[in-house]
Amino acid sequence: MPINAGDTAWVLVATGLVFLMLPGVAFLEAGFLRAKNVVSTMMQVFTAAFLVSIIYIIIGFTLSFGPDQGGILGGLSFLGLRDVDGNAWAGTTIPGLLYFAFQLMFAAVTVALVTGAIAERMRYLSFFIFVAVFVFIYAFPAHWVWGGGWLARLGVVDFAGSIVVHITAGVASIVAALMLGRRIGFGQPGLEGHNLSLGALGGFLLWFGWFGFNGGSALAANGVAATALVNTNMAAASGAFAAIMMTWSRFGKPSLVMGINGSLAGMAAVTGGAGYVSPISALVIGVVAGLLMVLGMRLVKGKLGVDDALDVSCIHGIPGIWGALAVGLFADGRLGNVTGLFAGGGLRQLAVQGVGSLVVLALVGGLSFAVLFALKRAGVLRPNTADELVGLDIADHREKAYA
Repeated sequence: MPINAGDTAWVLVATGLVFLMLPGVAFLEAGFLRAKNVVSTMMQVFTAAFLVSIIYIIIGFTLSFGPDQGGILGGLSFLGLRDVDGNAWAGTTIPGLLYFAFQLMFAAVTVALVTGAIAERMRYLSFFIFVAVFVFIYAFPAHWVWGGGWLARLGVVDFAGSIVVHITAGVASIVAALMLGRRIGFGQPGLEGHNLSLGALGGFLLWFGWFGFNGGSALAANGVAATALVNTNMAAASGAFAAIMMTWSRFGKPSLVMGINGSLAGMAAVTGGAGYVSPISALVIGVVAGLLMVLGMRLVKGKLGVDDALDVSCIHGIPGIWGALAVGLFADGRLGNVTGLFAGGGLRQLAVQGVGSLVVLALVGGLSFAVLFALKRAGVLRPNTADELVGLDIADHREKAYA
């Protein structure tokens, strides 16, 4: 197919929008954490940007999107971006280099999301190693679903990443939180975020960037991109509404933090079917995601006592699972080549979406545990008590966010 200027222009913009999600993650996390760990979390997200870029251009992209090798990983044909150039990428009307750049941003955002779970208690050295290995872990679900792997052949669909990005980040986050253990003072006053304005800015940047995340996944400037963009906004709005209403009714005050988290949960959920469902369905998907997020936080932090610092498993992981299953329920065959149960498609799509979600949960969870267990045995996973009390800004970086 020849390169189309309009499609290329849109995906160029969308790639920039997805990159904007990285400072969005950094600002949100920094604002919702204590002042003594702002530099640390900013550095972690910054590391996701530069280290993933280096590894992805060398080998990550070819493992994800190279010629299929037994349905498991891509071959090495695109090692170091060999044969990936300004010509049209197979099946698209955009240059191969642009397709690489767009997918790179997804890999970087996936890694960046995990930083919210391990915040305030993971050494930078161990995080650096974890990022380097996690790029290879990410290649498995990316190839299985998007690169022509065995889940794609089974019929699993994931428009922009409910499975590949959000389930992957969510399960890695809960495993990391369990391996690291609780922060000193967990469950007591004093762990609240130091700057909600900064966190809200990050939340708005993520909402804005998500238009490129989902809309750009159409890989063309067309009606599918428009559908995905509108669905993204509707799910964000309804997710925020549901989370605010649920916590308002329980605590008597509407919460900015829960509203932002609810919008993120709604977008994480609709990501899987953004180009396959109607805007009204996206509204429903967002509402359910917002409610599931609140219930998940009560379970994970409240009842189980797991210190997922910024609730990544509940904001991305649980809504990601719901979003993957929602494709099997709400997908409208008139919008794409997928038909869900409510549109007369039967139960098969719902079943394969469930299989895809479970397989990715198991694989990413197992591999993340192995890496973190090795780091823990090496004694580099978590700082000592004195360093954690003084804060990782000073302990790891000898820098302060505020003079």
